[in-house]
Amino acid sequence: MVIRVRRLANRKVSQTSTSFLLCLSGSLACITFLFVAKRDDSIQQETIISVISAGKAFVCLQNVLLIGDQIFLFANEGAWTQVGTGIGYGTPFTNIIPIDPLISNLIEFRRVTYLKQASIFSVMWPNAFRTLYGTIAAASAAENCDLSLKESVILLKESKIPLYKTIIEEIVTHPVNLLNKSSTNVAFIRSLVVGTDSNAKIAELEEEPFLDCNEPWSQSDALRKRLCHRNQLYQEWLAPLRPSRLDGREVLTVTVIERMGSTRILRNNRRFIYCLSRILKRVAVRKVSLEGLSLSHIVKIMGATDVLIAVHGAALANMFAMKPESFVIELFPYEFEKKIYRNFAMLSGLRYLSWKSPKRAASTFDIGAIESLRSDPSLPLDKVMSVPVNWSSLDSKNYWRNQNFSVDINQVVDLAHMAVASLEGEKERFLMFMPWEQLNNQLVGIRSACAMARMLNRTLVLPSIGYRTGNWSTFDPRSFVWKPYHEYFDIHALHSWPCRWVTLDNARFLVKNIIDVSIYNPVSPRDSNFSNQWYFRDVEGFSIQQSIEVHKMYQLSREEILRKLSPYYDKKVIAFGSLFWVYNFEKEWNYPLESFIDFMDNNEYRKISQGIVPKDFLVNVASDRAQMLGKFLAVHIRGGDYVAKCAQIKNVSLNRHCKPTETEIIRAIVDEGAERLIDQVYISTNDRSVSLKLQRSLASLGFTVFSTFDFNNAGFDDIQKSLVDIVVCSKAFQFIGNYFSSFTRSIVEIRTLSGQNSKFW
Repeated sequence: MVIRVRRLANRKVSQTSTSFLLCLSGSLACITFLFVAKRDDSIQQETIISVISAGKAFVCLQNVLLIGDQIFLFANEGAWTQVGTGIGYGTPFTNIIPIDPLISNLIEFRRVTYLKQASIFSVMWPNAFRTLYGTIAAASAAENCDLSLKESVILLKESKIPLYKTIIEEIVTHPVNLLNKSSTNVAFIRSLVVGTDSNAKIAELEEEPFLDCNEPWSQSDALRKRLCHRNQLYQEWLAPLRPSRLDGREVLTVTVIERMGSTRILRNNRRFIYCLSRILKRVAVRKVSLEGLSLSHIVKIMGATDVLIAVHGAALANMFAMKPESFVIELFPYEFEKKIYRNFAMLSGLRYLSWKSPKRAASTFDIGAIESLRSDPSLPLDKVMSVPVNWSSLDSKNYWRNQNFSVDINQVVDLAHMAVASLEGEKERFLMFMPWEQLNNQLVGIRSACAMARMLNRTLVLPSIGYRTGNWSTFDPRSFVWKPYHEYFDIHALHSWPCRWVTLDNARFLVKNIIDVSIYNPVSPRDSNFSNQWYFRDVEGFSIQQSIEVHKMYQLSREEILRKLSPYYDKKVIAFGSLFWVYNFEKEWNYPLESFIDFMDNNEYRKISQGIVPKDFLVNVASDRAQMLGKFLAVHIRGGDYVAKCAQIKNVSLNRHCKPTETEIIRAIVDEGAERLIDQVYISTNDRSVSLKLQRSLASLGFTVFSTFDFNNAGFDDIQKSLVDIVVCSKAFQFIGNYFSSFTRSIVEIRTLSGQNSKFW
């Protein structure tokens, strides 16, 4: 067969165009077709190519010649020299080469194959996840080109046949082909899609939202509509690979994937599996290595798995063969966490839990192995090793990803137990609450929440921690920046807590993002009865089934709490507004305070306080500052909103405890300095003008004075700055604070735990 291409007379059309006559030797028929040059700035700035349509990371072509792995098409000007065919970094490319339409000679090719429709793409890495990911993204691209991947000849752009080639063939139900760049064979392709649809990508670093795709669409729902369509595509394509529910099994199965090789190994894996087997007595616990197994064998293992536990890595992609509603537990090393498998689990109809190592000391790093993987030797090793992970640097990612680490066995076994209990139908009940106002008020609420969760036999959902970016006229959670609890505090320290707890993201999958009852309990005139909805629905994305208002939830005894909440005992999830001093920890007090109320003699309160520990890197920064200061006196002086708050205290004596004058502050510092032989002072304050005045006055008296504002806090957010300040003050030789302030309370209670005294204005 010979293809002959002749240029015909130009025809005037609305866009630049060229007509060609294509004749197949041995045939009396010739095919006339029209190429249209179309500009699409969404692909590349210089894009002018004879295409039918184009989308992000893919292009739809018609009537092209494929010689080896080179695509030839007729164009009046320019072309893509390279088109990415894969999805993500490291993408292989396919060349598209324009043929001058003004050629007058005949072009002859032998051994021509005619293809009605075809797809060229890459799965990039020979593992199950990238194979699924690339294939479904290619299917989405084909759909956008009005083609069907199942009816297309698939031409894989790979250096070798992928290990999971059978996955693609299982999906499309016909063999796939490998592009051979050295081949001189020629194919004439009527319709061709090149590349993959970026809209089918799964977010790697960010959590994708829980979606209700059954709700009516609005004009602002473009993102939800796109994600729902993508999820539907995944579910359709994964369905043939998933086994039907296995019947006749008497017990649930927990499968732990064991990694081979030298990196991302659980150092205490043997002990972990032993404890898992001993504690989860009603289930079968098995350890497997998937390397070298056939796809059918892997599918069989996953189909019989109810709870899958694995270290972050491509092996988790095999969750595609698990039954809907099963659980996946992903284990992360220190400071490394991606959301891609969480998002993949969610769109696969699975429930996902995760655990991340909170301690660098629990990890080991093979510097030699990491150096062998270096892609940028010019990047200094200290930059590679610094936190947070630099996601744009392959070296940084490889360093933090390839740790060997130990898991906190108790915490991970607890997650597995929650998963098993849920699958067995046990009704675990949860308590949530909305953190209120500034950091230390939020921490007061956490103490009440843990104690209440214990007395109500509920699991506490760890709240987000937030700081304000909007105005102070009302408490609006939407004007806060919220981050997970573990971004600021050490999860490992929660061993001391008397209550059960679970992270917010894990709770989402355990409760299916549904709150049964939201209880609004106003704390101050600045609160709004919409604040619960703003936080739980708008900020955290939960669906609220019922909202009620309960007043006078302040300084309640255990008996009063149980009585007020008894109507909601059977509700799976109850979510409170602020829990600021809702529980009185068996003490009574009146406002304005006449002295500091010490709760640390309450054993429950003390255990909760012991577990609230800032993350190591914040403690290290604070320790360095304290060491530089030497033997120093720390003082806390509250400004800003406290000026108005203290003005409400009409008792003159008590008012001075809340807002001492500059003279009273200096006198107290001078007296303490003389008694303790201290001439170094650290001023913790949110009021820069107060700090500057005191620094000048104290310097004239011979003191060396530092304040919050004298240190470089670049890169720290408001919560991190506050926590560093708290820890610095907790390490002082002596501390003087404001007993009305929850900031002072945080410092005093840390000092109490370490056996240090504190004083008050």
